[in-house]
Amino acid sequence: MLAPLAAVLALLAAPPARAAYVTDVGREHPAARAGSAATNSDSGFVSAEAFAPERGTGASSRPDGTGRASYGLHAYVLNAYVDDRLQFLADLLGLGDKSSGAWKPETFDYLLGAATRPGSGKYKLQVDRDEALTLRGSYVERQYWDARFALLFGAQDADPARRGAAAGASWSATASLGWLWDNPNTPARLDGTGRGLLRYEGMLEGDLSAFLVRGDAVFLTDRNGPHWRPADMDVSAGIGARANGGELMILWRVRDTFDRVGFASYYELSLSVPFDVGGSAPPVQTGGIF
Repeated sequence: MLAPLAAVLALLAAPPARAAYVTDVGREHPAARAGSAATNSDSGFVSAEAFAPERGTGASSRPDGTGRASYGLHAYVLNAYVDDRLQFLADLLGLGDKSSGAWKPETFDYLLGAATRPGSGKYKLQVDRDEALTLRGSYVERQYWDARFALLFGAQDADPARRGAAAGASWSATASLGWLWDNPNTPARLDGTGRGLLRYEGMLEGDLSAFLVRGDAVFLTDRNGPHWRPADMDVSAGIGARANGGELMILWRVRDTFDRVGFASYYELSLSVPFDVGGSAPPVQTGGIF
């Protein structure tokens, strides 16, 4: 337990938490799985986000943890092939800074990956590349290669023919382990120290008809310290509503460091619109020798 004075200094001196985005292997909007009648399908979402600090300085706008994020423009695309044996995904985020004008982006962050959900879809394997690039100024940029294994529960592991068929509330959850196997400079802690090695993540989402609840927790270990012991925690929880296919969510995000002084939290308001462009079906055989 920190002394009261140390706790106050931590809140005043803590750098901002990096604005978070969708990288969890189990969280897909919508959770697309290609059916047996289609060879592929494309789905995802676009969203606009706004940030407000609660304690500390709030969400940062740059990969090095500096700046104050004012808005985010976010797009997530998933291309799923037959029975999800192969998926390609792209996660794109642009962040604006409060000091750089209303619509001048400060950071562009992208994740590109390939994944598979074989068999019944109760687990998923994914490999991805993440880079956070600064568009204005000579700030430090971040990049890493990541490999993930996830167990999927509830609505996400359902057969494609049954998904969405059940009436009333539905719940889904994900437990995943990630390995940042090539990470030259992405830190393990809020204060920019260490290098991330392992990522433990858990997600819980409830769809209560027109209302949504969502929670997520991410723990990072340090390559330069005990490899299995978490050094940092990133937690979010929120509620929202769904109408005409769109989602309005308010999330409370917290970033805390276990073995050093460091804490920040902020609110995120997001408006998301999912899309699904359908799939292409194999040609129908009509008989004959050709």
